[in-house]
Amino acid sequence: MSVVVMAGSEISQKISMIAPENISSETNNFIVWLLQAFFGFIVFLLFSNHDTTFPITMLPKLLILGAIYFWAGTLFYSSYKGSSAGLSTILGTVSVVMSTSLGIIFFHESVNPLKFFGIFLVLFAIVVARYVKNLHFDKYNLLAISGGLLWGIAFTIDKSFVTSINPLFYLPLFCLTTGIMGLVFRPKVILSELKSIRPTTLKSISMAAIFGTSFNTFTFLAYKFGAEVGRVDAINNSMVFLVIILEFFLLKEKSNLVRKFIAATIAITGVAILAFVK
Repeated sequence: MSVVVMAGSEISQKISMIAPENISSETNNFIVWLLQAFFGFIVFLLFSNHDTTFPITMLPKLLILGAIYFWAGTLFYSSYKGSSAGLSTILGTVSVVMSTSLGIIFFHESVNPLKFFGIFLVLFAIVVARYVKNLHFDKYNLLAISGGLLWGIAFTIDKSFVTSINPLFYLPLFCLTTGIMGLVFRPKVILSELKSIRPTTLKSISMAAIFGTSFNTFTFLAYKFGAEVGRVDAINNSMVFLVIILEFFLLKEKSNLVRKFIAATIAITGVAILAFVK
């Protein structure tokens, strides 16, 4: 379920990032997270047991997580300014390498030689996506990879929270913290751009927030029920094909389709191994 809604979120983010007013990823990120906090609070009210227990000792970790999430989104969605959503998503699968490794280290998740083969395939897919006559990553590609690595760290920290407190209370809490971090790091940029956002762009940002809230809800519940962080991240990254297909039909993105599908196939093979091997 999280795979489908995340694909919708990625396309909505792409639409807002290439809108005529040309807002920064920081501003886009700020609004998305605040809206997710609002929608997350509604989810908490409607579907939770309303347990709001939150040990104050977790506050420093929450603030660190908010900063990581803000910069992960800022870097990753900046790549949409000069790269297709499909290509950035392929490059962003590097998050699986990070989350799988950290899951093994901190949560003692399963270790299997096939997992490392899966990691190799994910990295190989990134090479295939960018190799023509030589291996070249432009700044937009590097932004996508950097954002993906930070996503992997953030997802791992997420699991440490949702296995300790009510995941549906954590949902609006971490979203609000991440949004506030935008004002901590980029207040001038965000406040100056807010007034220029058009209703059509706000609509796509709102759709991204709705999809994003759904994605986080499903993912956090998966963690709560015992899923490994590396496996969940791997399954979520299988959205690559959906993103490429949606981008083709909705945004008429046709560049390097064959290469994207080859790279996506390799990446999906890798994430499938990481998702299902024990």
